[in-house]
Amino acid sequence: MAILWLVGVVGDNFRDTWVGDEVEVLSLAPEDVCQHEMFVMTRWDRAEGLVVPLSQLEVIHTDSEETQEAVEDWIYWVGRGYKF
Repeated sequence: MAILWLVGVVGDNFRDTWVGDEVEVLSLAPEDVCQHEMFVMTRWDRAEGLVVPLSQLEVIHTDSEETQEAVEDWIYWVGRGYKF
């Protein structure tokens, strides 16, 4: 259920920090990549983008409170030790 909610919410572009660098999140990664963790596709120093774990991001800018809440909820969920 949480995955379907994330798909609907995290489709919007937003800016995050990852490993100290600012990245732009473009979308969720393809379904086959998200077998055991939620990953997002980012624009970051590579034309093809970079897939990073959603749980390692910190939202620094989004126009959507729903996106902010979705990412924070996912990070909380993973931090509590929950898995797919």
